[in-house]
Amino acid sequence: MVRVLIKPVSKTRFRGSGTFEPTVRGPFTYAETLPYPLPSTITGVLASKQYIKQLEKQLEVYDLLKELFKKLQCKFVNQLTVRPGYITVKKLNSSREEYYVALGEYYIKYEFIEKILTKVLNPYFNVLTELIKGNSSKADQILENLSNEITKILSDEINVRKYSTLTRIGIGLERGVKVTKTGYIYSASDLDLYSIFINPCRNEYVEEVAIAAEVLGVECNEAMRECFTARFAGEGYPAEVIADPQNIIMDKLEDKEQCLALIQLTPIIIQKDLRYLAKEYTPWTFKKIIEQMLDKIAEVYLVTGELAPLFKAELDVLIPGYSLKDDKYRDPELAIKGNTLTIARGNPREIYYKGLGEKSELGWGTILPIPVKDSICDKAAELAKL
Repeated sequence: MVRVLIKPVSKTRFRGSGTFEPTVRGPFTYAETLPYPLPSTITGVLASKQYIKQLEKQLEVYDLLKELFKKLQCKFVNQLTVRPGYITVKKLNSSREEYYVALGEYYIKYEFIEKILTKVLNPYFNVLTELIKGNSSKADQILENLSNEITKILSDEINVRKYSTLTRIGIGLERGVKVTKTGYIYSASDLDLYSIFINPCRNEYVEEVAIAAEVLGVECNEAMRECFTARFAGEGYPAEVIADPQNIIMDKLEDKEQCLALIQLTPIIIQKDLRYLAKEYTPWTFKKIIEQMLDKIAEVYLVTGELAPLFKAELDVLIPGYSLKDDKYRDPELAIKGNTLTIARGNPREIYYKGLGEKSELGWGTILPIPVKDSICDKAAELAKL
């Protein structure tokens, strides 16, 4: 296993699946950063290390990643799988690193997620029970109370940080002569992770913040450490990239079947043979799709993308990155964007490594398994029968 840390020097901007240019969309446009980069942004910055060296071969990103880890004398590079979704924080005068999970508009300490689920799941089961009984008004009231409770839990400044941005106003320039274009005003928001994790009231200051991902399947020498500087994310802001033989989550997962809450961290690209399930959206659409994706490795009881503000998901179209080989954006794909929550029984290590959907080896469809009590699966199974 390898841990990859991408440390922005200052601010950064994580684009969605499109481009931002003041001249593209008319006389006024707005660019907003995502709370966390898409998987293609992370794999792209890693692949950039090998891109110039392998330019004549016209390799795709996955092949460039394999070349990179071959160069680092790692074994089993053909089994390489990237798992993003994390942020590491090292506070000033502390040797300990804290791992946060990027979930919606929040960054939540890994250890705190299980506590949130413990408080949330049983009340949510009550909502579903009332809906099945036909008591929609009572279900709405319970759901409203639950959403308020979740918001209260997420106000915990010790274990949770909320995404916030810095916004600036600018005007488009004629690129050749750098003369302003009349009427081409734009506004852009950037992300400063350092300011998000600083808490002066608690005397907490940050030494390092990094976008983090695990690379599973490869085995590297314990002394291996690769460092380089690269242009990162939407505007090509500089960042330090470090790869070392550590793990983030994998070693915390037991290699045995158990009851799990599966949290979607990155968009799931739906395979072509499953897209018929998304033709008509119903409350069971996500369950049907994810159940098929986890076929033979997990028993799925419940899937939701409607438990705000933590778990919100939608079917949408995205562009899964840029093809270096073809020198163009990849074709749009149908995907589940946002964060779904699945209750299932299975092996967490197997599910985490496999991921969901197409291009999961490149970080898409990353699923974080959180062990929960068996009683949660029992209740979810009872609801599934109704």
